[in-house]
Amino acid sequence: MTLVIVFYKSEYREFKIYYIHFVCRYLTNKFPTLVSYTQILKLM
Repeated sequence: MTLVIVFYKSEYREFKIYYIHFVCRYLTNKFPTLVSYTQILKLM
């Protein structure tokens, strides 16, 4: 849920690009059990 809130406050327009290009690169230390993009869609 936190990622979705931050996404809406970011400059990104597409969640996929945000997740792959920002979250997977820069937030892996904040979210150590980060799942893949397809898995996050299933969870949402």
